Amino acid sequence: MPRAKIIYGQREETIGPLEMDRIYQTLADRVLDLLSQSKKPRIIVAVAGVPGSGKTTLSNNVAQIINDRATAATAKFVSQQQTSTQPSLHSIPVPEQPTNNSAAIVVGMDGFHLTRAQLDAMDDPEEAHRRRGAPFTFDADGVVSLVKKLHQSTLEPVCEATTTADKSTNNARVITAPSFDHKVKDPVPDNIVIPAETRIVFLEGLYLLLEDEPWAQIAPLVDDKWYINVDASIARRRVAYRHVDSGITPNLELAYARADGNDATNGIYISTHSSPPDITIQSIDEPSGPETTSTRTCLNCRHVHAVGLQANP
Repeated sequence: MPRAKIIYGQREETIGPLEMDRIYQTLADRVLDLLSQSKKPRIIVAVAGVPGSGKTTLSNNVAQIINDRATAATAKFVSQQQTSTQPSLHSIPVPEQPTNNSAAIVVGMDGFHLTRAQLDAMDDPEEAHRRRGAPFTFDADGVVSLVKKLHQSTLEPVCEATTTADKSTNNARVITAPSFDHKVKDPVPDNIVIPAETRIVFLEGLYLLLEDEPWAQIAPLVDDKWYINVDASIARRRVAYRHVDSGITPNLELAYARADGNDATNGIYISTHSSPPDITIQSIDEPSGPETTSTRTCLNCRHVHAVGLQANP
């Protein structure tokens, strides 16, 4: 039966499979505490790790918890018809009307994949396509540019627009980012919208903590750095299933071959060339056996069933 350990210095707390939400709640608490202590209106959390470590799943779960809390606080405020004070939610402002769950948002680095046309234009296009997902197949400067925009936005006041002029100013601070779906194959520009009132941005991606330039410019611009550890065999299996599900390969045999030839290589590079994170999260596989409601996840992350949290010195 899967367990997770949260490590606080010398104290360890074991979490059972029916309490896995507590892990995400703990991470959500960490982020909200960070926001409450920050003098900035917006904070950025970078979530890095090797392919198959569970970055997207973890980021989405924690962001959803934060947004659910914000929505509940908003609903309570509206129902009580309070006009002079607002309920405290770790400094997340509660407007008079709900704001479409925009307290926290997840932005994936995958949107900065180079297009297939750009790969075709490289000196060795066959190798470029085979190695898609390696650092040189990303628009690294584009990632850094986005992080710089987000960092600059953390220095700007966040307020609700009340007049036409205010709305024009507010919209000017909306930031967009590209999205990516392996089934679509190429990025979609400006497909992710980060509203001006969003207080927490989760950036998740393979190379966010790399020590190489220009990636190394990212770490100093974010407020919290998370790294997800995972056993290589677990990551290999997750990635292979994902390759089949997304149509990158037609069967598991070819999927494992791609995982061994490309993703494993990228994973080794990430684990040996990343700067130290603020916390390390250990992703733990579930023992083989029938799936239960408490452990079921999406196909792409079917083995993400437990994580351990460790604060780094």
